[in-house]
Amino acid sequence: MNSRRLLALLVAASVLGALDGRAEVVVRLRSGVQLHAVRTWTDGDKVMVELPGGTASFPSADVAGIENDEAPRPTPSSHAAATAPARPSAPGHAAAAAPSNAANELVGPRHWIAPADPEHPIPFHESLNRVWFKNGTTGYVASGSAVLRTTDGGQTWSPVIDVRHDRKHGVGDIEFVDESTFFVRGLGGFFRSTDAGATLQPVSASAPAVDEEKQDTVRDFHFTDAEHGWALGNGQLLMTSDGGKTWQQRRLGRAVRQGGDPLGVWWFGADQGILYGGLTTFHTTDGGKSWVSSGHDIDVDRLSCTQAGSCVAIPGEQVTVAYLSTDFGATWRQTPTGIDRERDEVADLQAIGTHDAVLVGIHTNLSLADIQDTRSIPRAEYRGFMLRWDGTSWKRTDYEDVDTLRAVWFVDPDQGWAMVDANGLVHTTDGGRSWKLVPGLSQQEAASDR
Repeated sequence: MNSRRLLALLVAASVLGALDGRAEVVVRLRSGVQLHAVRTWTDGDKVMVELPGGTASFPSADVAGIENDEAPRPTPSSHAAATAPARPSAPGHAAAAAPSNAANELVGPRHWIAPADPEHPIPFHESLNRVWFKNGTTGYVASGSAVLRTTDGGQTWSPVIDVRHDRKHGVGDIEFVDESTFFVRGLGGFFRSTDAGATLQPVSASAPAVDEEKQDTVRDFHFTDAEHGWALGNGQLLMTSDGGKTWQQRRLGRAVRQGGDPLGVWWFGADQGILYGGLTTFHTTDGGKSWVSSGHDIDVDRLSCTQAGSCVAIPGEQVTVAYLSTDFGATWRQTPTGIDRERDEVADLQAIGTHDAVLVGIHTNLSLADIQDTRSIPRAEYRGFMLRWDGTSWKRTDYEDVDTLRAVWFVDPDQGWAMVDANGLVHTTDGGRSWKLVPGLSQQEAASDR
């Protein structure tokens, strides 16, 4: 985890989950910490742990053992259409499409795509942690085990992916390209959909880092459109111009390797890209043939850019500084955020335009000292906050009526969406000065609990 404080909060949440019976799986870390979880699954070299308060990830080497986590093969509910017998999908070929009057299916090992059945809404007892909209009507939300789509601004939702019953696999990294196309690493592989999730096609296994048996070696990927993408793994950069059917390898140079093993990649077009997550960031202008260091240490954990070359990057969750670039990551400016390291956590970020970016997160009244003893934890109070860069400084807004902001997406400087607690979706049309609850997602959650 990124902070001792966050780990302590996870421990506290897991203890409460064990007391009310929601968390029966025991996860023991090598550090001696013990967590009570709802379920676990693997995502590459990480163990994903679903806790009552959200989903956390740990390196496999940090997990000493897992108890009481049996994973029976999921079976369709009584209202679902019958699923074809599971069989591996051939790399490069689309999974079988469901008949027009049947549930959407992904034919493959241990996969289950839920039906879009409005009479049986899907309950999400884990945090939805990703939101993306193409425009004012069409968008997606995602969690570690499900993806939902709306075409009416969030008033109603249809399930695209649902693997909540598969305790060994989940939705890992997901990237939305447009209203119909997304790429997802997880579900036991690396997949692409070009029809809003009606079918998922396995990405080709023509390169070592996306080999069918070594999917976990893909550390990060980024697509600029439905055909052109880049993947990072196995000490090399992989490029595709046909949506993942074929890949070309490009080895990372000595300067990149000496700068630390990069964890993330972002691309702007055919030539310009960024590697980040090592000891510094690197920038290329020749399609990855050569890389130039940013010139000084930039400890980047997360990054967001526009295709016009404006970027915002942060080092972690307790973020006292943020880095900004307006030249495709060639140079960076360090800016103070005013974040309280003990009580503020940044959950998401987005570069919106030139000299325009946002950081959103959660403020709590508890400090690290307040939660050292999990036997007596003071009552926690939360509220959401947003920091917006105006070209000269970060301007902060704290919301009394929004308890958390866990994910954010703006389609323009004024209109945006954010995920809040209880799997609520809020919408702004004034650049985040105020937020209004979109009732559709919350109503679906409430209906599913009845």
